[in-house]
Amino acid sequence: MLHKTINLTPDGRVNLRTYILNKTMNGNLLPNRPAIIILPGGAFTFLSETEGEPVALTFAKEGFHTFVLNYSIGEDSVFPNPLDDVSRAIWEVRRNADEWGINSDQIAVMGFSAGACVAAMSATQWNTPGLAARLGVPRDGIKPNAAVIAYGASLLSTIFDNEDDDLIVPPPGKITADRTPEVDVVNYVGPHTAPMFFWHNRFDKYVPVINPILMAEAMIKYKLPFEMHIFQSGEHGMSVCNELFDPTGEKMDRGVALWVPLCTMWLKNLFAK
Repeated sequence: MLHKTINLTPDGRVNLRTYILNKTMNGNLLPNRPAIIILPGGAFTFLSETEGEPVALTFAKEGFHTFVLNYSIGEDSVFPNPLDDVSRAIWEVRRNADEWGINSDQIAVMGFSAGACVAAMSATQWNTPGLAARLGVPRDGIKPNAAVIAYGASLLSTIFDNEDDDLIVPPPGKITADRTPEVDVVNYVGPHTAPMFFWHNRFDKYVPVINPILMAEAMIKYKLPFEMHIFQSGEHGMSVCNELFDPTGEKMDRGVALWVPLCTMWLKNLFAK
């Protein structure tokens, strides 16, 4: 496995950590594999470690090259920085596809919570006029081939209008504090949108379960492919729900953990077409 950090901005603030699988086995060249770019959550104020390497290693085990993107947070999360960050990451993976043994038409973005919002922004807004030109890359070079949306927000109003007084949440990053319209990704779904896999927990206190339902409704409107799973048990931030995420086993849930094989099967079936 090739494990290194690639800086996507001159100051290294935005970077991509690689978990690239070997291209050969027993001296034989393997077919190119699909890739997943992982975006941890953290309310745009921090990047959750439990939604980074544990996810990368879990899906590497399933045969995907994986990457963890450290994108803009805090004051740096002002739009369009997060969209620029994920777009640069997609292009970095795609332009190195041959060298790393990646199928350039099988690159997915996978986000959790705030990271899911960035992944969904990529899936719905990769074709924003001027985006590719600003980054100096080909327009089709920044299009994700699929997006996995794990307990992600699609409308800011469902977060800020939450009436649960018991919630303790960090101060939002600038992109959400500004209520930047592009964060309401459901409004940007169209014929250009990448296929999506949604999963959520019914009683998630931080991102109401209506969010993936609204996204699915928009996908249906445009006759776009998607799959959605809503688990009755579980809570916000359960990541891959295995021993890599929670070595103690206290937060593991066998039902919620099913999202990993379900998502793996969905991605492999999608990319086989």
